[in-house]
Amino acid sequence: MQTYRTMEALVEKSGGKTVGKAAVLAEGNAAERDDIIFLENLPLFDNEGNIIE
Repeated sequence: MQTYRTMEALVEKSGGKTVGKAAVLAEGNAAERDDIIFLENLPLFDNEGNIIE
């Protein structure tokens, strides 16, 4: 989330306006957010390589 805030601040500082947020993959709880657009959900894995559900 910090990356998005930083990018928005840079866009604003340069006179631009953020009209959307996008990511290639959304990991874990980010896939449940409704303020970003993403192509696919990336599951989380434990230290043994099993998918955490």
